Amino acid sequence: MNTDVRFKLNGVEVGIDTTATNINYEYQYQSNIPIANAGISTVEVEDISPPPITVRSTASVQFQVKLLVPKITLSQANTSLQPSVTVVTATITNRPPNSAVQFSMDGNILKLDSVSPYK
Repeated sequence: MNTDVRFKLNGVEVGIDTTATNINYEYQYQSNIPIANAGISTVEVEDISPPPITVRSTASVQFQVKLLVPKITLSQANTSLQPSVTVVTATITNRPPNSAVQFSMDGNILKLDSVSPYK
């Protein structure tokens, strides 16, 4: 049986599939919903009747999207005060809240850093 399905993202209607089918209470439908922001989102699917719209059944799924992947950029410079010492600066972008970065060399922990940049 053909049916109409309405899609909502975080409570806001984002599309309707008028070619959805319902076979023995198993729904088949399709939609592409762009997710613009990282975070927890809810997608709702409602089986609706033609106007006047009546919601016959609904289902939802909640998920978390992580769009901003943490990245560490290392840059190297020699100091004029101690020419034999090389300074490496680590800059962390897209750092998750309340996170830390562990710096280690040859298996030994040098520093556990919670701010960026770190020298």
